[in-house]
Amino acid sequence: SPASDPPTKGPSASPVSDPPTASPMSHPPTKGPSTSPVSHPPTASPVSDPPTAAPVTSESIVSTRTSPTSSPTKGPTSEFIDNSESNDPKGGYFNYDINSDFGPRKWHKVKPQKTEEYNYWKEFKDVIKEDLDKNYCDSSAQQSPINVFDAGGTCLEYHQIRDRPGDFLEDDTEVEKVIGQNKLRVIWPRRLGDEPDPPGADIPKGWGHIIDAINTDIVIPAEHTINGRQFVGEYRIFHMHDGGKGAAVITSLMEIHPLNRRNSHLQKLINEFQLKFEEDMLKCQNKGRRKRGLRALVSSKGQNGVSSLRGKDNRLSSKEKFPSYRRRRAQHERDLERKTFLHDDPSDPYTSYGRYDPYDPELITSLWFYGYEGSLTEPPCTPFLSWRIMDKPMYVSTGQLKQMKNLIFNHVDENCQPTSNHYKGNTARPIQKQKQENEVYRCTCKDFTSDKMRAQSGVYQCSNDQYKLQHPEGGSTAFVP
Repeated sequence: SPASDPPTKGPSASPVSDPPTASPMSHPPTKGPSTSPVSHPPTASPVSDPPTAAPVTSESIVSTRTSPTSSPTKGPTSEFIDNSESNDPKGGYFNYDINSDFGPRKWHKVKPQKTEEYNYWKEFKDVIKEDLDKNYCDSSAQQSPINVFDAGGTCLEYHQIRDRPGDFLEDDTEVEKVIGQNKLRVIWPRRLGDEPDPPGADIPKGWGHIIDAINTDIVIPAEHTINGRQFVGEYRIFHMHDGGKGAAVITSLMEIHPLNRRNSHLQKLINEFQLKFEEDMLKCQNKGRRKRGLRALVSSKGQNGVSSLRGKDNRLSSKEKFPSYRRRRAQHERDLERKTFLHDDPSDPYTSYGRYDPYDPELITSLWFYGYEGSLTEPPCTPFLSWRIMDKPMYVSTGQLKQMKNLIFNHVDENCQPTSNHYKGNTARPIQKQKQENEVYRCTCKDFTSDKMRAQSGVYQCSNDQYKLQHPEGGSTAFVP
């Protein structure tokens, strides 16, 4: 039977730096589709990372033990929960220990139908040409991740990726947050009509139209490298093509900011995962408390977006629980009546009041990228992804990196079972060999300029001087600081 207490772990993650986020809500359908994607400048200005109260972790939740154990227990060997023996090795289990019977060298033995990724992607089985029931981890198809560099391939893309934020906030109830065994995943609502819009992007090279984003993943550490350089994390936005072309993935690699400034836009997502982390920990604790006849703990959002835990009943009505929902709904109605809109897309007057932009310049920091055709980076390793690795990193603070590690590696489910399959804080598949010499191509301003430059000056390809300005290291290194 599952343990009734959360597993012991090492030091807690770094603090949350953002103020509390709004309570969940649901947007009413709106009347007209978005027509104009939002274009971003290549760079963004991060904000400082002030010290704040520490987030709740599996140690900072109130202990449910009534007395110490009679015999000493073995202390942890790292700051993360050891989950090496916590999973049934049959079926879809795998891990990242190279020397393990379930490590990357043995992934070809994993049963696809038992994996998390199969259960997620089977929704799109009708439009994915590759066989999801097949394990491709040891196949001849190009596997991911790889070390990307300018291998001499030809960039066939002829304009920047034109993105659109969509109509949802990060804390809306329609936006699902999942702490997986090796990632943080935001699942965007599926389109049910013209409105509301999920996020989306117009990707050149034959994709045809704006493609809806289906999920955003955060992976720690990064799996791709650029010119052999490693990064601390990877931020991915997946877009599924409905015509069988596969999925386009826009990817930003993460780097610690030179001045340790936090990424305020990313922190909004981190806060939501922190709440999910605490909710699951609370269910774990309450399972043990119920067995001992104790009152269940309940959570409510406290300061800095961190839940406070109290041993009393929560008798608030749904309206009292969601005051920001009522305020935003009222503001939305006033906007419609006055025909004044406080968002960035005047072409879509029915956009919900407030929205989260997964393509914000703090997250997607460049217009140019490395591209190649590859696969999922975990079993069943299905090769239906078209990767675009942006050539400049997004910046995060050390506090944010520690917090994301804590969320992934120390998460426990409601049965108090660890969920991560990491190996010593690592969930990165080893770099895979490139199947073709010119597999990777690089797009720069010599292939296309920004939409802004095109509109202002009519210049569609940059000069040598402009190239040096946009790519000051001549494209020979991984990124421009």
